[in-house]
Formats: sequence, structure tokens, C-alpha cells
Amino acid sequence: MSRAPRILTASLAAVVCVYLSGSIALASERSVSARPIAQLIADQAQSDEQVKYKVEERLRTDGRIDWEVLDVDVQRGQVMLYGEVLTEDQKGLASLIASTVPGVREVANRIIVDRPISKDYRLRKAVWSTLQGVDA
Repeated sequence: MSRAPRILTASLAAVVCVYLSGSIALASERSVSARPIAQLIADQAQSDEQVKYKVEERLRTDGRIDWEVLDVDVQRGQVMLYGEVLTEDQKGLASLIASTVPGVREVANRIIVDRPISKDYRLRKAVWSTLQGVDA
């Protein structure tokens, strides 16, 4: 074999090796970079669940708010509070309690302040409900 074809063959082999090694490197970079994103999403979801649990626990143990009528949702560290309370102070207190939990970035308070129902209204409603079931 003459020298020119050998040089051409060697050059072609080198180009193919460089091309293939670049493709392999790119493929490995893609799989490496995709893994942390999936892990980041899983970690965030777990972190949001932990934050939700801690916010609910603090609302439950505080004692100044009827926590059973409140709902907590967390997305990427943003806490959303839902439900009803009797006063503006209780609404503000719920935000304050939620904001003290580690991992909370922001609190969106969507709690409704509903005035307490009077005893007379409750009595009228109970009598009306009872009378509706009685045949005249």
C-alpha cells in the first residue's frame, strides 16, 4: 500500500473517532443533565409536602385559630391558605404562623372572614328545619 492511501485512511479513522467521541460525550451530558432536573422536581415536591405538614401542624397546635376549617396548599414554597375565620385578626394570625415555617417563601392568604352567626339565627334555622319535616 502506498503512503498516500494510508495517510488518508488514518485521517479518516481519526475524524470518525473524534466525531463518535463527541456524540458519546453529548449523549452522556444529556443524561447527566436530565437526571438532576428530575431529582430537583422530586425534591421540590417532597419539600412542598414537608412545608405543608409543618404549616398545618403549627396552625393545629397554636390554639388561637379553628384550624379544622382551614386548608393549606404549597407549590414551590408558596403557601396558599383557604377557609373561613371569624375575625381579621385570626386571618392575619394564620398568615403570620405560616410565614414562620422554614421553607416558606411567600404566603397567599385567601381566607374569608365570616361574621359569627347569631344565636337567634341558629335557633330560627333549627326550628325551620324541624318544621319542614312535619306534615301540617
